[in-house]
Amino acid sequence: MGKRFITITDKFGKRKKVRTEEEKARRKAETEAKKAFKEKICVWCKTTYKPFHQFGTKQWESSKYCSKECKNSRHNSDPDHKRRKNESRRGNKE
Repeated sequence: MGKRFITITDKFGKRKKVRTEEEKARRKAETEAKKAFKEKICVWCKTTYKPFHQFGTKQWESSKYCSKECKNSRHNSDPDHKRRKNESRRGNKE
């Protein structure tokens, strides 16, 4: 195992300890190993996908779609949204 910290002296003579690149990589790998990612099923296209957020977090719970395309397709297929969108094009604003 290599050194965990190295001491750096700046131009003012002040010393500080800094983590080595090895130590940074080791710590990153350690924290990534603790993270849990679980797959979900997209509400729109019914495919299995893995959200960007960790399992059990608020963001993981709120994610429903595998992509922006699915989210937009679902929203645009809503008849109420279509009606409001077409009315706003004609100049009838709600």
